[in-house]
Amino acid sequence: MVNRIIDELEELYPNSGDVSVIATGGLAPLVLGISESIEFHEPDLTLIGLRLVYERN
Repeated sequence: MVNRIIDELEELYPNSGDVSVIATGGLAPLVLGISESIEFHEPDLTLIGLRLVYERN
């Protein structure tokens, strides 16, 4: 399912160049082994983003 979504996005945006796929969240390890498209795993990406927003305000 994950690979299918990524394939459809690549077809929808053919001129977007190289795109990195990042698995996030606590359940990300479940799909890491079954998807060849996922390049990185960052379980705390949302929290990192929230911290950056907090620090800028």
